[in-house]
Amino acid sequence: MTLSRGGYAAALKEGALDTRGLSAVERHLLGHFTLEPVPPEVVGRWRNHPPITDALQRLHLRVARYRKDSWEGLVVGFPGSAAELSTDHVSTPLLRKLLYPIIDLARRLQEHSGARLPCIYLIGSRFPDVFLRKFALLDQVTPHLVVLTQDLIQKAHTQPPAAPVRVDNEYRAQAALCAELASPSGLVLASPEGATTRLRYLSHEVPCWEGTKEPERLDILAVDGDDKSLTAFELKGPSAGRVDVENLFLQGIEHLNWLEANKMAVKLVMDGPRGTRINTRKRARLVLGLFQDHVSPLFEELRREAERKQTHLRIHFASMAVGADGRLSVRLL
Repeated sequence: MTLSRGGYAAALKEGALDTRGLSAVERHLLGHFTLEPVPPEVVGRWRNHPPITDALQRLHLRVARYRKDSWEGLVVGFPGSAAELSTDHVSTPLLRKLLYPIIDLARRLQEHSGARLPCIYLIGSRFPDVFLRKFALLDQVTPHLVVLTQDLIQKAHTQPPAAPVRVDNEYRAQAALCAELASPSGLVLASPEGATTRLRYLSHEVPCWEGTKEPERLDILAVDGDDKSLTAFELKGPSAGRVDVENLFLQGIEHLNWLEANKMAVKLVMDGPRGTRINTRKRARLVLGLFQDHVSPLFEELRREAERKQTHLRIHFASMAVGADGRLSVRLL
């Protein structure tokens, strides 16, 4: 359906939005949770409070139930394709009208059920950053805000690319790293002090923040085989120019921030609530891979400052090199 500017609310009222992306996310949730309808008495007038607004009632509202209450909570499903959910069609006034009622409904459900219900799930095809910035306010007043989208679910079972015969560009370097990460032994990174980190493959080209036309993508998503922390691995190829290399640090920080904010969604999609590969209590880490045997003093200074401001933040620089046999080697700097 072609929407007019700000036309999402009218199309939602008419039931005219694309529901395929939302249905795909709901099917994924049903693989882990029981999705119960929201009790009508909670939606109506509740303990001297007025009924939940019509705007919120038109969305797909469910209660996620699970054997561990830490994953239970209110599910708010947004019909619409990624294009229909863009800020051209979903107005800021509509988003403002939804924020408080979502919090109100979540609290009513807690009172009605007597359960913790610590999560609020926002689900749909894909949400633009303006949309998510508004709803990030929910993360300040609820234990867990989990944003689950169709494009993230599609990356849940990504197969690593085949290992290349030779590594002579960025794409092949990424493929070689993915193949090593997916091997039985994983990718073992040794630090100059002799400590080792063993990373294992989860996915690559993972959609994260919104780009100008297409979503930005995290180069490689890995997990530490020992402490189970998620790891963002960003790299630049052997022929990367100065501007690309200089941009690596800030790009990596940006994607790390996305990963840290979406740890529960990543675990739910790629490990499941019962899984043991990912520990969301651990802080996500960042590895920046360069075809250099050193990093600039400015990169070192930026790392020190970033880690000073966030004491649990960990950023690692990795030197990548191609041997005489054309194969890739990686070590921490």
